[in-house]
Amino acid sequence: MKRRTLNALCGAVCLFLPATPAFSAFEDIFYDARSAAMGGAMTAIPDDPAALFYNPSALGQTRIPEVEASDLSLKNAPSGAGNQQIGDASAILPAPEGLNGSFGFAGLYDQNSSLPETDREIKMGYGSRGLFDTGSGTLDLGGSLDYLNGSVEGGSPVGRAAADLGALYKWGDRYSVGASILNLGEPQFPAPQGLIDMAPTTLRAGFAESLSGYTIDIDGVHQNATALIPALNYAALGMERWFPTAEYGSIAARAGLNMGNLNKSFSAGIGWRIMGAEVDYALLLPMSGATGTSDAVSLSFRFGASDPQAEFERILREEIAYRKKLSTALQSSQIHQWELDDELKNLKDQLDSLKSQLANKTLSEEEAKSKLKALQDRLEGEAKKAALLKEARARASKMSEQEKFTRDWNAYEKLKINGAPNTLLIHSVKEILRAYKNKPVDLAPANRELLRLINGK
Repeated sequence: MKRRTLNALCGAVCLFLPATPAFSAFEDIFYDARSAAMGGAMTAIPDDPAALFYNPSALGQTRIPEVEASDLSLKNAPSGAGNQQIGDASAILPAPEGLNGSFGFAGLYDQNSSLPETDREIKMGYGSRGLFDTGSGTLDLGGSLDYLNGSVEGGSPVGRAAADLGALYKWGDRYSVGASILNLGEPQFPAPQGLIDMAPTTLRAGFAESLSGYTIDIDGVHQNATALIPALNYAALGMERWFPTAEYGSIAARAGLNMGNLNKSFSAGIGWRIMGAEVDYALLLPMSGATGTSDAVSLSFRFGASDPQAEFERILREEIAYRKKLSTALQSSQIHQWELDDELKNLKDQLDSLKSQLANKTLSEEEAKSKLKALQDRLEGEAKKAALLKEARARASKMSEQEKFTRDWNAYEKLKINGAPNTLLIHSVKEILRAYKNKPVDLAPANRELLRLINGK
């Protein structure tokens, strides 16, 4: 009789579980508007304030202090449908000189009204910068210690500890590969209906490519099964494009796909960055497993940054316009030189004709002297113009490659002072080296700077 009762209870629980919203304590979700807009594909992206939630090794790529606060309303997540209200904040602080990395701090509050369940999380981590130089790239490692606090309605909060580990490999200034393992130890928490839930161990791996404002990331994720949901497997694709403007900062367009065994969704978002501040918004549309739309908004600030990418684009446009004007001026002066040469030739012909007429006595001496003086004055004036023009052309053409290099290098130094990201600095130095290759310019400072950037020093 007892065995039948036990079987009946187990059957009732099994029947109940499919109807339970597919959410678990401290599961894999979205953490800010950028990650939500890109479908959660963030493991290999090194420049996001939410890096601590995805891959702590990516923290080290941040060179200036950065903070972010986010608010998310999720009706659908990779693990399925539900009703979550999430608020989180994070900060990245560069480590003191000599440590070559950055520290990260984050806090999260997750209210799931459909279970009902409340999760709180505090994370502290560190990511290296340029830890191992392989010649073609750099390998960085990172980790975090997490304090997890979970409770169900009417129950007492339960606190547990966990840890995250990650690795990030970058080669060149274009490609990166990341991997992380989250919630090591799988701490357990009370769940509805008297079940015991856990923070599931999650494995993430991703590949990213960044070039001239474009970013593409592809992630693969596996999350262990818990008391409430089966094992989760999904692939995510995220794309981002920044459009700098001359006066109003930079605008980002984003899109993402999250294709999993429990839920599928499409997402899109926008961002606006100006004077170090950034506002991001994301909208998520379910493709399966949920019926409601989700959205997210984030506000972040980079201390000491004034949108260096837009500044670089503006300086580049000014330099292109300047060089076009210089080229036009040189072409115009060349035309003027031809006209002056023709005029001088005509004057010489007239002078020769006058001398001939004077020799043949076809002109009076007084008339000849008058005409001769006028021609000589004209000839001297045109000769002076020609000399001045030739001198101006010589100065313009000598505005030499060294002077142009100095102008470009000063623009690069301004980018560096304003806190431009490492990727943009490497791209800028490479462009300068390409522009002045095989020209009479001392490229030693640029070569040394490129080596320093690649080594992450």
